[in-house]
Parts: sequence; structure tokens; C-alpha cells
Amino acid sequence: MSDVEDRRIERVEQLLRSAGPAPELPPGLIDPPRIDEPPRERDRPRARTSWLAVGFATAAAVAAIAFTVGYALGDRGESLEPVAEIAMHGVAPAAAASAELDVGEPDTDGNVPIEMRVRGLPALPQGGWYDLLLSKRGRPTVSCGTFNAGPGTTTVLFNVGYALREWRDDGRYDGWVVTAFVPGEPAAAKRILLTT
Repeated sequence: MSDVEDRRIERVEQLLRSAGPAPELPPGLIDPPRIDEPPRERDRPRARTSWLAVGFATAAAVAAIAFTVGYALGDRGESLEPVAEIAMHGVAPAAAASAELDVGEPDTDGNVPIEMRVRGLPALPQGGWYDLLLSKRGRPTVSCGTFNAGPGTTTVLFNVGYALREWRDDGRYDGWVVTAFVPGEPAAAKRILLTT
């Protein structure tokens, strides 16, 4: 046996010992009825047991419904209120890819929330990732964050610590791009797959 199995067996043995001796058998099991005998009065199930089961089942159903409704509605107050919505389109080899960016209002500390919904990006090899960047004349300038994407729509939340309006107004950027980092390729060879 392995060390892991030995430790598991020791843990089970400790739990059994801490539980103490088994309780005594109830009188109905010490002298069980014979099959050919009718059940004794005390052995017959009582009707209230079934009502108790119905009560527990109803309570469990109500709790499950309340949890589901609360989970579905509980996160509504945290949604991003966009002050800008940006569409992105794919370029070869990801011409079918697309994305939408919702840029929020900066918080009191100057952090700007961004929600990105992206679809159609190709699968990357193990260790690869995508990068959302601000761009100047289509060339990447500064990163807003990295992410991975799967099939279907992937939603990614970013938070940047610089004032996007100021960067746009002073000409440091004029768009957005998504690049792919592929292990084994030089960092300078990052491919642009999405752009505004």
C-alpha cells in the first residue's frame, strides 16, 4: 500500500475509535418477528411518519427554489454600467472571431473596469494566452490584461489603473487589439487576432 492509503486507513480507524461503541440493538431487532407471523402493533409504521417525510421534502424544495432565485437575482447590483461600448473584429487567421468591450466609469481610486465578451478565437497550445492591449495606428502599446478563451463565448473582466480617456485624448492610443502569445515563438512575434 502507498503512504496515502496507509494515512487514509489510519484516519478512518481514528474516526471509528472516536465514535465509541455501537448503540444497543432496539428491542424490535432483538426479537424480530417471524415471516409467517403478522407484524406486532409496535412494529407497524405510523401514518405521521409519511407526513413528516412530505414536510421535509416540501421544505427542501422551497429551500432549493429560494437558493436558485437568490443566486440568479443576487448579482444584479454588481453589473458594469458601460460609459463606452467598443466592437472588435477578427483578422487572419482569426477572421471569424469577434468581441465587444464594455468600459466602465473609473472608481474613486482611478481603476477602470472593462468587461470583454469574445468568441471564435483559435485554441492556443498549452502555455499560450491572449492579451488585450490599447493600440496606436493598429500597433499594440500597453496591456489591459491577459486571458484564455474556450469554445463559445468567453467573458473576461479586466481592471486597468490608468485613465483611458486621458490616454485617448493625449493621443497615446486610438484603438484596441488582441494578440496571442504562443510558447516557443519570440515575444515580438505576437500575432494580432482582433482589432477595433
